Amino acid sequence: MILRQGDMEFDTFGASLASASTVIDVRVSDVDAPQKGDAFVVDGATHTINAEPMKRDDQRLVWTCPAPEGE
Repeated sequence: MILRQGDMEFDTFGASLASASTVIDVRVSDVDAPQKGDAFVVDGATHTINAEPMKRDDQRLVWTCPAPEGE
């Protein structure tokens, strides 16, 4: 699991948008199907997934989960 800060890209109605966000990257082999509302605890802080996780890597082996602290 990798917790990172950065821009999250969204494809909406044919346009690509970017938004600053906290995301957690987690391997598909570690978490089969994360859902909006699921939470990760990192260094004692809870990060709740607030949007649908996506597999954005070429081989679709990593979930990218938007998960800011405290939501």
